[in-house]
Amino acid sequence: MKYVKMLGLAAVAAAALMAFVGAGTASATVLCSTNTNPCTGTKYAAGTEIKSNLKAGTEAVLTAGFATVKCTESNVNGKVTSAGGGAGVAVAGSISLLTFDSCNCAVTVLKNGELEVQSTATNGNGSLTGKNSSVTINCSGVSCIFGTAAAGTPIGTVTGGGPATLKAEAKLPYITGDASNFTCTLGSGTGTWNASYEATAPNPLFVEGS
Repeated sequence: MKYVKMLGLAAVAAAALMAFVGAGTASATVLCSTNTNPCTGTKYAAGTEIKSNLKAGTEAVLTAGFATVKCTESNVNGKVTSAGGGAGVAVAGSISLLTFDSCNCAVTVLKNGELEVQSTATNGNGSLTGKNSSVTINCSGVSCIFGTAAAGTPIGTVTGGGPATLKAEAKLPYITGDASNFTCTLGSGTGTWNASYEATAPNPLFVEGS
């Protein structure tokens, strides 16, 4: 009986040790000029300007319950405010430019907001989370406002490369509007944003976790 208890205590101790080691080695995210883990190239520091344009020949598509908006011009630019590097710490940045132009309906950006990038694997890719952004979609006199939550809304992915690709596949929560939530979202509570962007600077760009 004592032997069984000792085995049980040993198992508990081993599990606790593994949990401690795991917590201490949580992935650290950095933006890097090379697809190496850990990063052996240039680590893009706080203050780095990230610029991205809508991929040539594609459209940024914003959907709401009452409309599908297609734009042939769009930009997402930002500045790194926190370069990550700590265990479990994302790379964070403020969005300096967010535009949707040449659209079939009016799209007005009210708040640029912020973005966070988190490494998802060891292949130079990552996930995107948006915070505190808001845009108005106005079609045929009906106006609805969508955005990203203060706590964070999943936006999409970053595929590392030269250039990197930022793919938006987001469900944007409805905020308000001169129309009802049902009119703006057909009861779903969200609109969508789908688009593919190329990062023109820095180039190349990879998301590395170590």
